[in-house]
Amino acid sequence: MIEKEPNLLSRLDQGKLELMSQIFKPNHSPNSVCLFDRPTPLDLLIGDHVQIPGGLLVKRDDLASPIVGGSKQRALELILAEALNAGIDTVVGSGFAGSTSLTVLAVACARLSLRCIAVTSPVRQTPTVVSNLAIAVAHGCQFKVVPNGTPLRSTGSAVQSVVKEQVGQGRRVFVVPFGATHPRGIEGYAQAIDELAGQLKSRRLLVPTRIYVACATGRLALGLAIGVVARQLPTKIVAVRVAPLAPGFEDFTEILEESSTVEALLINQDEILSRVRLVDGTGGQPYGAILPTGQRAAKVCQQMGGPSLDQTYTAKAFAIMLAELEATPNAHGPWLFWHSANGRHLSPLRRDEALKQVPGSLFCGVQ
Repeated sequence: MIEKEPNLLSRLDQGKLELMSQIFKPNHSPNSVCLFDRPTPLDLLIGDHVQIPGGLLVKRDDLASPIVGGSKQRALELILAEALNAGIDTVVGSGFAGSTSLTVLAVACARLSLRCIAVTSPVRQTPTVVSNLAIAVAHGCQFKVVPNGTPLRSTGSAVQSVVKEQVGQGRRVFVVPFGATHPRGIEGYAQAIDELAGQLKSRRLLVPTRIYVACATGRLALGLAIGVVARQLPTKIVAVRVAPLAPGFEDFTEILEESSTVEALLINQDEILSRVRLVDGTGGQPYGAILPTGQRAAKVCQQMGGPSLDQTYTAKAFAIMLAELEATPNAHGPWLFWHSANGRHLSPLRRDEALKQVPGSLFCGVQ
């Protein structure tokens, strides 16, 4: 009996590996579309702020494609494949105006010859918001603006009224939930860990002990957590909340229950939940607000040779990482910052010109 136990475990591990080979396969199959080239860059940050063994790494999903970056493309490759397989011609999405999520959705739909309608509410006018909105408008995205406070859930009246209107016009409609929170999206994020593992191995870099990521819907953070558990990596995910809780994001456990990836890989949910920690990075401010800590973090990141951070979004997550690094002098590294937002922005001149094409109803203030 003692001799058979390892063999049994070996067979279980082999079975898990076979499942992983299916779930973590590249997104170039009939069940997916290709929206960006892999792998996205992996950079090492250098500077006086790096006081941790192994240093600070940054995963550059912000450069996922020449037109628009952002991790949402990992999810949309799988989500929009379902839409195309269903023969739809119109996509209705919802989210914060000027967000990476809606911008990526607009560009993806244009590439796939799908009509895109975004249900959103007004936000503060910032350079990043204007640039993202301009890119979305340039790619044919139509906006349905509803008052602030209106629920943007896919089952809510605001979204469903748009769906009903489009169906009445003979359109075949597919709804992408707020922030691309479709169950298949988590699978795309989990695959990203396989990509990262390959880069670490080829460059002989240590596996990160922590990954910091900006969090609005929780799906990216959980997808990464599923990935590290499935790959048996020691990494923990720090999800930094950079916006008010998105619709459907009340609890990580609820999100896990919608993921078939967890069930397929026979992963214990408690093990995944133990790997992800939610931290508030909003400072009590609404979406789109710029915080002094975020401004400092963006400056520090560039001084270290890192990317330009969105001060309304990813800079808040980077600020939390810096604060925890300063508060943990004996931390074991490396740590990794997952740059999930769009890093492709218009120049100030092009942005000002594009602003003329953006509906004024999308803005509720200037910052």
